[in-house]
Amino acid sequence: MDIHLRPELEEQIRQDIQRGPYQTVDEFIERAVSLLHEQETWLASHLR
Repeated sequence: MDIHLRPELEEQIRQDIQRGPYQTVDEFIERAVSLLHEQETWLASHLR
């Protein structure tokens, strides 16, 4: 899967990797998608 990000979003990710516990962009994206999935699941179950 190819994903294209705006340059300013790429820069935010680079900054977060430099100061955070993530070693690679892949680690960061995996965590971000996991958190978003958890949030979406919670919202879906609580909005019914």
